[in-house]
Amino acid sequence: MSAADTATELSLALWALKRALARQDAHAQPDIDRLRVDAAYRDTIVAEAGQSPHEAVREAAARVRALISAAVQEARQDKAARRGARTALVAGMVLVLAAAGVLGWQWQTLQPRQGRTPVVASVAPQPAAVVTPAAIPAAVTVPKPVTQAAAPLAAEAANTPVQLLSRPEDIAPAAAGSVPAAAAASAALPVVPVAALPAAAPVKLRIHGSNTIGAELAPALVERFLARRGASDVRRVPGARAEEMRIEATLPGSEGRIAIELAAHGSGTAFTDLADGRADVGAASRPVRDEEIRKLAALGDFSSPAAEHVIGLDGVAIIVHPANPLRSLSREQVAKLFAGEIRDWAELGGRPGPVHIYARDERSGTWDTFQSLVLGKAYPLSPEAQRFESSPELSDRVATDAGGIGFIGLPYVRMARALAIGDGNAVPSAPSPFTVATEDYPLSRRLFFYLAPTGDNRMARELVEFALENDGQQVVEAHGFISQRVAPQRVALSPNAPKEYESLTRDALRLSVNFRFRPGSGLLDGKAQRDLRRVTDYLAQAENRSRQVLLFGFTDARGSPEQNLRLSQQRAQEIARELQARGIQTRVVRGFGPANPVAADDSPSGQERNRRVEIWVM
Repeated sequence: MSAADTATELSLALWALKRALARQDAHAQPDIDRLRVDAAYRDTIVAEAGQSPHEAVREAAARVRALISAAVQEARQDKAARRGARTALVAGMVLVLAAAGVLGWQWQTLQPRQGRTPVVASVAPQPAAVVTPAAIPAAVTVPKPVTQAAAPLAAEAANTPVQLLSRPEDIAPAAAGSVPAAAAASAALPVVPVAALPAAAPVKLRIHGSNTIGAELAPALVERFLARRGASDVRRVPGARAEEMRIEATLPGSEGRIAIELAAHGSGTAFTDLADGRADVGAASRPVRDEEIRKLAALGDFSSPAAEHVIGLDGVAIIVHPANPLRSLSREQVAKLFAGEIRDWAELGGRPGPVHIYARDERSGTWDTFQSLVLGKAYPLSPEAQRFESSPELSDRVATDAGGIGFIGLPYVRMARALAIGDGNAVPSAPSPFTVATEDYPLSRRLFFYLAPTGDNRMARELVEFALENDGQQVVEAHGFISQRVAPQRVALSPNAPKEYESLTRDALRLSVNFRFRPGSGLLDGKAQRDLRRVTDYLAQAENRSRQVLLFGFTDARGSPEQNLRLSQQRAQEIARELQARGIQTRVVRGFGPANPVAADDSPSGQERNRRVEIWVM
């Protein structure tokens, strides 16, 4: 296993350990980011997990320990290999430079003059070539130029580490300052041509859009996708601007060296760049808007499942300082805090002190989602809010500000603390992998890849398909987002749940899937269509073949109770028919109308969240 593969597997194992701990104790929620970067914290958690009475937790801890040992061993081997390669490189440099120094000497013999003895002129060494900084690409190893003699250079080279340069401007001072004085003074120095350097790898795929997706998730998906295709020498190359990069790789066969371009300047740029032909895949942490659909009409219907692909889920967490005594807020309270209408924490029962607001920037999909789900049209963001393009920076600022409150994607909670959020009559819900996966958490959201239905970039379609498959969903999990892999969990019901619903689910496990329909339609949305395949695969596994399936439909509160009860039953039966077509029989199919809401019914997003079909197994 390569070092990169070991790192990926370790990230997956750490996330599996976090989930195993959470299943046994809802309060056991180790910080996944801290587990990855803080060795002492990780070792403490792993050691405690190794003593757990629960076998699943012990197994997860053992897996982490094994991968850490493998990583340490690989690091030692890699260090030894690099040391050997460096020694060989320095030795080779000494030989080459020594030879160049000898050849550089120009011996000139003066012609005999009448009555005089021939004289041998003294000479100075000259470099074999003058290489301009512009001719040297980024990330190349630059040897020191020839100095006055080879012997002193050999001593210097033996004690000088090879330096890797990443920017052309880093090269200029070294290249200019090391040319001998005699060479600098001579206008007649010959310039020896340098062999042509390889051209930049051609860009085969362009992914533009969300910073939430583009910061780490999209690059990781691209790297795993390339690895599956047998790519070698995969590397990230920083771009000209922040939040930009290229991933270069050598593919087997005739494809050769290629590059994939990533630009993460916000979800809005996904759709503008697709419309302008500057992107092949649009990454967005919000759905496409009606006006964007109209602008993209020439490329196909961007509201259709052919264009819209859910690659994972995320929760917009409301974060505060770890010492803040509040544990939950209503959606309305959150809105008033960010609008500046609540200016002191004492107004909510907290410690007296001013509220400091931290928010993502205007181009961020996280901001778009927060504005849509929390502020709406009734509450403008306070002008006193500090805005950030970087998610980690925002989170770290809140974690060090006792009066701070911010909103952030679930993977970026870091050292801050996330609050449970209540919405309407729904019980307050904390962001967790399960509540986000089912989209019961009021501030959960989908993460999208968008493709032009009329597009012809084959690599773009293959990447999106990979992201939706099991391997791609593992990458989603490894980077702190919520995957769409089906998992069962025993859940506590709301005190207001219907008695029949409570009775039917008493001995059942709920799956981490809710089936939803396209707005204003009886057709399943793109995620639901894909989830049918995932559920089918889950129930086809040997340990699940004997499970019985229960389906429960729900609606929003609009319309008459009778109409809603009938509609919820119809939608549950629609899912039952889809499963039956795939060879899966259902034991119970029930509709409960607007009962058991997970969101308030006063907004389109809340109504869509309440319109769902749950799937349980026994």
